[in-house]
Amino acid sequence: SKRKIACAEITPPIIRRVRKNFMRRIALCLEENGGYM
Repeated sequence: SKRKIACAEITPPIIRRVRKNFMRRIALCLEENGGYM
């Protein structure tokens, strides 16, 4: 299926980049006391 193919194309560098961006967004959210960034 298309979904399986798309998932198979997710590489470790992509996962690392997503995690890094997610952690940055969490930090910004905390700095704003849960408000919008």
